[in-house]
Amino acid sequence: MAEKNNNNIRVPDGLMTLLETSMNKAEAHKKRRKRVAYSAAILVLAACLVLPNTTPAVSQALSGLPVIGNAFGVVTVRDFSEDTPGYFADVKVPYIAAADAGSQAEADKINEEIDKSLDEAVADFEQLREEAEGKGFGELLSDWEIVSDSSDYFTLKVSAYTSNADGFMKEDYYNIDKKTGKRVLLSDVYGAGCEKKITEDVVRQMKEQMEEDESLSYFIGGDGFTQIAEDQDFYMDENGEPVICFDEMEVAPAYMGTPEFTVHIE
Repeated sequence: MAEKNNNNIRVPDGLMTLLETSMNKAEAHKKRRKRVAYSAAILVLAACLVLPNTTPAVSQALSGLPVIGNAFGVVTVRDFSEDTPGYFADVKVPYIAAADAGSQAEADKINEEIDKSLDEAVADFEQLREEAEGKGFGELLSDWEIVSDSSDYFTLKVSAYTSNADGFMKEDYYNIDKKTGKRVLLSDVYGAGCEKKITEDVVRQMKEQMEEDESLSYFIGGDGFTQIAEDQDFYMDENGEPVICFDEMEVAPAYMGTPEFTVHIE
């Protein structure tokens, strides 16, 4: 059961767990005398980000949390920051809130995955800083963005940029089918075996781009790109077509950033 307060409103179980975990982490960091600050939004959320017993769309996400397509809302529930000589971090951890319990259970699986991923990034950053013993340079920047919001799909992108000797951008996309409230992969949308057809179109576009612009270069075949992954990052654009997304240096040199390809599937 979700916790209730005197106003007869309840805090989603997943959010309460995440809030409690966040505050415990903050206390642990404090004990280790780290220069870590968790956003005061945690305290605000604990009191304000709640679901009324009759919630049409997270009750407009309680007059503060953005409502996404009358189905989902997203807010930053934890903000890790550190600014010491040579080392800087700013990590915003999002929480997806859903309009009904079934969708929230699915959304919380994503919330846990995001939380774990960013915790690992923070741990790596702290280890790097500690091993440097006050020398060197390091940076960790992470934020989230809603990249797709149609009548059918909602997609949250979580970006993480790390820099030491070299910089690296990683982008993770989380797609939810609004009709079922469940997370979806490409195969859920286009059927088993769709990876082959999608890969062919992506390779075709890569080759066309390189022919049209000599400054562009993709790693195709051999040790390079041969086929999209079963859990390939993607989102659905405004026309309902899949946009295939790659991390920096995954299929092209770093100067080309994070390539995207809009695929046309018959």
